[in-house]
Amino acid sequence: MLVVYRFQSPRPVVVANRCNFCRREVGLTGFKCRCVYTFCSQHRYSDKHNCVFYYKSILDRMLFLKGNSVVKQIRLIKI
Repeated sequence: MLVVYRFQSPRPVVVANRCNFCRREVGLTGFKCRCVYTFCSQHRYSDKHNCVFYYKSILDRMLFLKGNSVVKQIRLIKI
């Protein structure tokens, strides 16, 4: 009988005052991305740091909400 145990690897340690891409110290000027990591001014854009956040899901959600706006009843004035 073969028993296989699967252990989950711990999450990587994220240092808030360093760029997650180039490990440069950013201090107070670091930029937080939607992928939860902090980046320097050169790597703050998603295409510069190979972001794993799926931006299309937010765009689809915004378009859905914009296209399906709430229709409110118009009040009629009683004569």
